[in-house]
Amino acid sequence: MYFLERQRGRQVYKSDYPTYSILVCTLDNTEGLLAFIESLLRQSILPEELIVIHGDIHRDISKRLLAPLEGSGIRLVYVNTPPGLVHQRNIGLDLCKSELALFFDDDVILEPDYIRNLLEVYKDDGDKKIGGAAGLISNMPYSPKLARLFKRFFMLYTGYGTGEMCRSGMPSFLSPNSERSETRFFSGCLMSFRMSVVGEMRFDEHLHPYWWGDDFEFCYRVSLKSKLIQIKNAKLRHKGSSVNPKSFRKFWRMQVVNHLYIFKKHRKPIDFPFYIWSLMGDLFFAVLQYFKGYGFDGVKGYFEGLGEILGLLKSKPSDKWDKEQVYISYYDTSKNVRKDEWTKTPV
Repeated sequence: MYFLERQRGRQVYKSDYPTYSILVCTLDNTEGLLAFIESLLRQSILPEELIVIHGDIHRDISKRLLAPLEGSGIRLVYVNTPPGLVHQRNIGLDLCKSELALFFDDDVILEPDYIRNLLEVYKDDGDKKIGGAAGLISNMPYSPKLARLFKRFFMLYTGYGTGEMCRSGMPSFLSPNSERSETRFFSGCLMSFRMSVVGEMRFDEHLHPYWWGDDFEFCYRVSLKSKLIQIKNAKLRHKGSSVNPKSFRKFWRMQVVNHLYIFKKHRKPIDFPFYIWSLMGDLFFAVLQYFKGYGFDGVKGYFEGLGEILGLLKSKPSDKWDKEQVYISYYDTSKNVRKDEWTKTPV
């Protein structure tokens, strides 16, 4: 298999890079996805296929996605599925046939040569000791030093950390300014993995219906088998979704629920006091969000999550993934090749 590479206005074939597929989970953001595709087509090395897992069984946006892909040589694999990010990501892994799986959010814009610089990491890894690589978010929101100290003190989720998992079960993402490159965590908007390392591993569906933590939990398990590398010369812009009181409240609830699950899965009982300490820190942090204009929605979500892990509240039935049929369509850049129907097998 070969990559199609653009050089000086002409197209040539190169075989010295590993084959890769782009995987994008999307829902209600067609314009953002089209903008991402435009940035993908400006890359010097194009993928074999673009796998789009659309969390809507009633809408088909494949024609809109095919239009900009016309003539690129990229195959489109378009999937309609019930919404559920963890399940959508696993469907993408099930469908990926390339050597590398590159996950991106539907609201990112790749900077020039992002893909080439990322692939260089894998190409130079002759012994295949690297199981995953990721670049940086160029527009990552600045975190004040006081906020960083607060999060480190309470062992909370932070993007300016050491790249290791805290004893509280929270991830400490590698700082973008760190001289170190090896980490245990990637942001879910820009993950890439070597499929020979991932094998049968999948995102933990016990974290559904809440998506919080499924990305870094998966990365952590991969890091126990192989190296994960963060590089500085591959960057993208991440627009990010707007936060409203309703989603902010749900965010805090799902963070509390999934945090406990991840702690129990990856930490030892002796670390339980550190988990409680971070839970206290989360409450203080949720209260502080009042001064950022979110009112007490964070606090309400926090206590709803606490009620759920104590068995006082249950997740809403509407949040359940209903195991409906999933439809997969395969397209080249000029016509529909074939259409299949695939049923998700219950766990």
